[in-house]
Amino acid sequence: LPLWHNCCQYKKYLGRLSVGVGCFVGGAYVLNYLLNEVAKPEVYYNRNCEWSCNIVEKSILLDKHYWPTWWAYNQHLSTIITQMRSSPNLNYARELLDLPDGGVLGLDWLDTNLKDSPILICVPGLSGSSKSEYIQHIAKLANNDGWRVVIMNYRGTNDVPLKSSIAYSAGWTQDLRFVCNTIADRYPSSIKIGVGYSLGSNVLVKYLCEEGDNTCISCGISVSNPYDLKTSSSFLERTIYSRVLAHGAIQTYLKHEKKFSEWRK
Repeated sequence: LPLWHNCCQYKKYLGRLSVGVGCFVGGAYVLNYLLNEVAKPEVYYNRNCEWSCNIVEKSILLDKHYWPTWWAYNQHLSTIITQMRSSPNLNYARELLDLPDGGVLGLDWLDTNLKDSPILICVPGLSGSSKSEYIQHIAKLANNDGWRVVIMNYRGTNDVPLKSSIAYSAGWTQDLRFVCNTIADRYPSSIKIGVGYSLGSNVLVKYLCEEGDNTCISCGISVSNPYDLKTSSSFLERTIYSRVLAHGAIQTYLKHEKKFSEWRK
């Protein structure tokens, strides 16, 4: 009986301790959320540009506090949770687009029944493609809203043959330029919006800056852009994401290792 009594007392104290620790951790989590995460967005723009100033002044949401999803406001937690979601089952129409230098791109389309539907041009990140979860979700949402969606699969990725010694990089905009010009010729009356993720957003923004008013894209959306590639690369090398991204790039290289070896000779 004394032993049983001691065990019960121990369980009671352990239960109280667990509740106390849980309340402390939960309170710290909520406090950090309210003090460090809920805030007005920081906006970086050219204050000497009248057009930029007008855009910022008319953006009412910029004056309001942004409330991130409370249970996943941390960037690492958000990344993990999104990988746990099921991907939509999309039936793309694959088009192999021949490039002027002999290379090939893979365009995966989600079409609509309307000729002049607005077009969303998606540019994936490093090792990304139309199979990537974040691409599939935005493609499904846009297509459900009546958008014609096209995803640019880089040379040698996602079953796209590698027929040239050029693959892709954050600074290579020629492929996106050719894609945009091709789409503009086919659908001259359609509104065209570009969205790029990570490395793809760097490609998109660089292309838009190079083209200026000559681009067919009416609006560009840049998501998680590594504007400073050197700093971004140094940061990634200190995280687990470096191994994940490197693994995808290595798999692409190994798939075409024989061709790369021949081109080096």
